[in-house]
Amino acid sequence: EGVSAYPQRIAHLRSSYPGLALVACGQTVQRLRDGGADVHLLPGISVATSALDQVVLRMQQGWAYVKI
Repeated sequence: EGVSAYPQRIAHLRSSYPGLALVACGQTVQRLRDGGADVHLLPGISVATSALDQVVLRMQQGWAYVKI
């Protein structure tokens, strides 16, 4: 929050797609905080333990991982 170049776009996407979930990597958030950054995520953003954990969870739920 306060750093994102696209807060209005993100808010528009969230309102246009009710099933859209945005998830931050908890390890990255903690690393930033440990480095002295004051991290404030945009409204509605959840935090996963790690990005890898989130990918594995989704794949176990039947999602596909596509590297682009």
